[in-house]
Amino acid sequence: FLRTRMRNFAQDCNDCCADDNSSAQQRMISKKKLNAVSYDTENHVKILTQLHGSVWPRVLPYCCCNIIITSVIYYLRHHRDVDLTCSDRGHTFMALMVSFLVVTRSNIAYSRFMEARELLNQAMKACRELTQHMITFTRYEHKPRAKQWRAEIARRTVVLLRTVVSVLEYETKGQHAWKVPELTRDEKQALLLTVGKSNERTPIVLTVFLRSAIASQREYLETEMHVNKELRLYQFVSDFVTAYHGLMKVVTTPFPFPLVQMTRTFLFLWVFTLPFALTYDIGQFPALSLIVFFVTYGFIGLEFVSIELDDPFGGDDNDFDIEGLAKVVYDDIHVALIDMDGKDAADALRQRVEEPTQKMQHSVNRRKSHKRTDSEHVWQTASAPPEVKVGTDRSFLLSATEGYRPRTTSEVFRSGIDVFSSVEVNNSFSCHADVVLGDENLDTSNNKAHRSPLRRLQ
Repeated sequence: FLRTRMRNFAQDCNDCCADDNSSAQQRMISKKKLNAVSYDTENHVKILTQLHGSVWPRVLPYCCCNIIITSVIYYLRHHRDVDLTCSDRGHTFMALMVSFLVVTRSNIAYSRFMEARELLNQAMKACRELTQHMITFTRYEHKPRAKQWRAEIARRTVVLLRTVVSVLEYETKGQHAWKVPELTRDEKQALLLTVGKSNERTPIVLTVFLRSAIASQREYLETEMHVNKELRLYQFVSDFVTAYHGLMKVVTTPFPFPLVQMTRTFLFLWVFTLPFALTYDIGQFPALSLIVFFVTYGFIGLEFVSIELDDPFGGDDNDFDIEGLAKVVYDDIHVALIDMDGKDAADALRQRVEEPTQKMQHSVNRRKSHKRTDSEHVWQTASAPPEVKVGTDRSFLLSATEGYRPRTTSEVFRSGIDVFSSVEVNNSFSCHADVVLGDENLDTSNNKAHRSPLRRLQ
């Protein structure tokens, strides 16, 4: 009886610990999802006084500046007999144009903001759907090669999404997409040979590798997947590419400059000449100051709201937490792989993806004098290519770069070399070519022989 009670007590303790760990993980995931400006709509005091995510800190200097202008005009008129005021009729007509421009700009910025969020949601949904359908379609495949195929599809999906995050955050972090630590060395070389520092083209090359890995199912599965199921997986990749092109449209299409210029011109002219008109009609300074202060806050504040929404992929408080949202997708892929191949296989995938990041971060922290992640350091910390290349064993780009060694990227980027027109192609690239990767020349001997980037690639 005591043995049974003790066993039940131990089981209850384990269940409680598991529940606590599960709750902690859920709270962590929820925190990642909600890593944005949050507020209680029913608490009016907190909404009025909250500074996180507010435009108050940026608008307040303009309000104070306008109050100072108002004070000077009021003082000169009532104490020095210097009247600088004017009638408010001109401001009345001009207010219509200013209101129209400011509100129109805010509406367009908000529409772009929501469009970007919807496209980001579609890209992440495609990654989840691809992994879950891939696991569902191969539910009865338990051979080691089938597990290897599933792990590779999941890894390439994670790396593809991670690269898109790096592309979207380039303006904030300034890191090229080929420097993503999750990429293997042969993948980094393939990206440098094809697109170089064109970040927006990097996910397109990785999409080719992902499609090739999906096509290799006939070599790794015991029973070849039905063509409709395979086409379904390709459709999810196409959905991801469609969403990515939409994101690039938002990123590369700025707000029309003539509209921005016209709005700023009318706005600042109207706001900072407002004290001249209001002082003409309002003789009491407290009332005059309050009106000028809040009118300035309203119009200038709307313009700063538009500025905040223009680029939702930056580092402002109201921008998207792209990396946090992507990490939730990584966790979902990890959970889906656990359901099929077990925790060991899923943990092996996570270690394979996260180990390069931790290795690079540890190496950067040890370099106290220079914390910038340069190209040479990225190459040295890159993980080696896998022994078995699932679906990419016939890849021309991945197999032809195995013998390359790193040099510098600056010359190739400056000269704009077209790799495909400057390299003689027989069956593969010459494995003795010297490709540019780092920020410093690693081979200082015989510099004259390597002076020409074209000659180096040949």
